[in-house]
Amino acid sequence: MEEKPMVCASCGALKAPLKCPCKSALYCNTACQKKHWKEHKLLCTVRIEKQLDEGRGHVKETAKKAERTGQEVMDKETEDWLATAHTLAVTLHGRGRKSDAEDLWQEVLAFNKSLHGDNSLQVAKTHGNLAILCQDITDRENEALKHHKTELRILKKLARGGGMFGDISINLMNTGNLHLRMQNHEKALEHYEEAYELLVRHEGEDCPHIGRVLTNMGNVKKQLGLHEEAVQFQERALAHKRRTMTPSDNESLAQSLLYMGETYYGMGKTTEARGTLVEGLGMWRRLHAERTTVEGCFLRALGQLHTRMGEYDDASKALRKAHTMFKRTIGPVSPDVSNVLFDTACLLREQGKIEEALQSFQESLDLKRKCIPDGHSDTAGCLYEMAKTCKWQRGSSYDEARAATLIDEAHKVLDVGGYDG
Repeated sequence: MEEKPMVCASCGALKAPLKCPCKSALYCNTACQKKHWKEHKLLCTVRIEKQLDEGRGHVKETAKKAERTGQEVMDKETEDWLATAHTLAVTLHGRGRKSDAEDLWQEVLAFNKSLHGDNSLQVAKTHGNLAILCQDITDRENEALKHHKTELRILKKLARGGGMFGDISINLMNTGNLHLRMQNHEKALEHYEEAYELLVRHEGEDCPHIGRVLTNMGNVKKQLGLHEEAVQFQERALAHKRRTMTPSDNESLAQSLLYMGETYYGMGKTTEARGTLVEGLGMWRRLHAERTTVEGCFLRALGQLHTRMGEYDDASKALRKAHTMFKRTIGPVSPDVSNVLFDTACLLREQGKIEEALQSFQESLDLKRKCIPDGHSDTAGCLYEMAKTCKWQRGSSYDEARAATLIDEAHKVLDVGGYDG
């Protein structure tokens, strides 16, 4: 498996020891850092936060003036500050600093309401950004849904005079993503299909967002276990992105490779899964020097694949890295950390380490009960795998009676979730 390169952002040399205080760029020495500063300063969170602190007072005064006069008030300094705040909030979210990102988005929302009005495009888009942030935080899915609904209401009001189709379609896709996370598969598919029809009708088949919609529709099919249908959507999405997106290395394409690799894995196509995941991970690492949640997802998928192929050392290495990456980027109590612990338990079971496997399953189960809704099928699945593992260790404290208890508990979880069978 390809190691994460410690590459100098200036000259490209390996094993660069010096790190910028923002932790997103590495350098050989201070000379390389100074040479690269003109480019890096545009993304350096330390510099941008200082810049926002210096301009915040002016923006507050401009917002107060707008409130006093009841008219939209804007000047270049305020406009530049809001654009910079937007960039920083997105960057902070991507680097796992979600609390800081939310504080900044809330500040931007308040300024936009004062400067542009409650039903302005700027307010709608800020609600959209808050929705994306909230749906990436455990137990805040309903709050995210409210932000999405507020954004859509404003966009549809603004669209009465025509236009706004691209913004509305993005809202529909993001809301579909949230429903998918909440396992509302039918609602998710409805939102994706509406977005697809809107884009094709108003912007044509080569609209860049169509690849994203196709990817999302494939993800719904994958979660429903319809792998053949899923891979058809994902292959269409991948071909569309390769045709319409530049540069050739981009985040959307890398994520499509991740989803397709996961689907190939679900279909038992290990060779295709390996090639797709390795390509996507290499692309993502070229785009991101820092640790990210998406890289953790690639590592987890490769860990699952290595386990299935009997490559246990590689599997253990990948899953350990994924576990560390998720804990650092999204925190120790999250569905992603729970899922890696589950995969680790499956690996340990394959190695015959039953006691360790049961311990890892229990840790995964404890986290699932903390961070996903009651009645979730993932919780039931973990209980079932624990029961199956118990049966592998006859004669110990983990006997068949314990396994039967776990299976009964899994059935109760499914009953709470409203699952049939």
